[in-house]
Amino acid sequence: MKLYTDRNLLYIYPALDFHNPHKKNYPLPLTKNDVTVYNAYWGADEYMLIDVLADKIRKGFYQKIKVDSKYIRNTQSLFDKEFVNQLIENSLPDNLIIKLYIQYKEIRRMYPFMSKYPPKQFAQLVDRTSRMKLKTSYKVKLCYENRDNHHDIDTDRHKTSKKKINEKIAVEFRSPQSLFNYSLESEDGIYKILFNTGLGVSFVNNMKMFEWERLPFEFYNFSKNAQNFYRRAMLPKKQGTKVEYALGFIADYLNFNSPNQKVQSVAVERVLNELKNREFIEWEKKKGYRETIFSIEKAISN
Repeated sequence: MKLYTDRNLLYIYPALDFHNPHKKNYPLPLTKNDVTVYNAYWGADEYMLIDVLADKIRKGFYQKIKVDSKYIRNTQSLFDKEFVNQLIENSLPDNLIIKLYIQYKEIRRMYPFMSKYPPKQFAQLVDRTSRMKLKTSYKVKLCYENRDNHHDIDTDRHKTSKKKINEKIAVEFRSPQSLFNYSLESEDGIYKILFNTGLGVSFVNNMKMFEWERLPFEFYNFSKNAQNFYRRAMLPKKQGTKVEYALGFIADYLNFNSPNQKVQSVAVERVLNELKNREFIEWEKKKGYRETIFSIEKAISN
């Protein structure tokens, strides 16, 4: 089975799983990969919960619909370009707030990899992820009908023309945005998830607009390092795509803090071998001019 994840979050994910016992050296807010993270770290565990919410949203829209290219082209987004200006603000009117109810027992049943969280730890994960705020540029997919009212001189009549608009725009929020807020509705572990920020409703909109990639359930049992590297570096690419990354780039992305290149290389190779052994990638090591280069091929499709 596969789970759906919003592809536009992939491009801003900073992977704040630090491999340093002195984590206090990385105080929040922290800026990395053109995104500033406030209040709570964004790592593999938090992203896993975000993916679960994304998958629940997708199933709410399309569980029983056969999606083809024509259907995708004709699907209307939640809002149009003019309305995006309202999303830039931190608060939204009540009529825009989107609600999603999740139950702890149902989440464990639908997503077996979530079983590692007892109720208390699951509640802590929901709370931690809700407190995380982002200041960044986030791409939003729009598809809507634009109406243009004009006066026809030849007929001396007012006419309305319609034009289909299909575009993706980058939204720069004016203040840090949380993805969602929540409340615990019952002691049985029922949570009301509120997408009540510009980032939150844009996230829901993107899941409606097929802005997703797919990940097999087994992915969430990988190490955090393997998840973080694959998610950012390989997931958006097509099967068979080959890319080259310098050792320093991978080490920096995964927060391997050792200045020793040999130590870095051993750590990076461990991550790549984990993904290779699960048949997600193939890789080989090359000697570059100044540092080691890793040539990596994506071995599976989304």
